[in-house]
Amino acid sequence: MLDPSAVLAYALSTLKVKHVVVLGHYGCGGVAASMLPFQSPLQPPTVDAEKQGLQFSPANLAVQSWIHNIRDLYETSERPEIVRHRKEQPRMEELPHLHFPAFRALVEENVKANLKRISDSALIRHHYAHDQGTVYIHGWVYDVESGEVSNLGVSAGPPGKEVPPTLFPLVGSSAFGK
Repeated sequence: MLDPSAVLAYALSTLKVKHVVVLGHYGCGGVAASMLPFQSPLQPPTVDAEKQGLQFSPANLAVQSWIHNIRDLYETSERPEIVRHRKEQPRMEELPHLHFPAFRALVEENVKANLKRISDSALIRHHYAHDQGTVYIHGWVYDVESGEVSNLGVSAGPPGKEVPPTLFPLVGSSAFGK
């Protein structure tokens, strides 16, 4: 299996990229699955689940491993839409619809969390510490319904350097005539 840090290392050292984009998408199946109940067959097996005779395929286990961080984010996020959802309906019984506020918010928060993971990674810290070039990391989101890409207003760059503006409007702006 390909290690995502290998892709980033290749992009930085060989391709000399200057901008890295963490691009989430509204309607993300992984984010949606992270909002389902723990009793869902999408969940990794627990002692209780195994006692109940629930079966888990290797594919489902791989997905659950992949979305583990998103589940944690759902449980700890202070984003108002997510907090409200946790209080009113702790876990969904079916996949959320595309415009469900907590779902969209969790997609955005997942982009921000992954941007932070990348910017805090040993690879990026080493890149900056050894003056191997300037690289900026941006958080954007793609709307699968409209085809629009929006800037979440989160970017990171080398310490002490201002992040240049991006080409895409901020989420919630009226740049698309909404």
